[in-house]
Amino acid sequence: MVGFYARADSTQPVRTDLDNELIDARWFTRQEVLAALNRTSSCESLFGLPSRTAIAGVLIRDWAEGRISFDETEQARRGMKIVEIH
Repeated sequence: MVGFYARADSTQPVRTDLDNELIDARWFTRQEVLAALNRTSSCESLFGLPSRTAIAGVLIRDWAEGRISFDETEQARRGMKIVEIH
């Protein structure tokens, strides 16, 4: 199994009609995700989160806790390539 970090334009609508895989999709702020991860607010009732050991759980936690960066200079230094899919 593999997991990927990606960038998205949150000013654009989330499309769920492209392949019928998603029923609903919404944007959440980093603060809302952190609150749900830490179960410190009512955000837990807004959305569920994968377990901490699942790839999706690791990716979400890394983003919410600021462990990833899309700074092209840093990515290049690490030998990583940013690919944008349109």
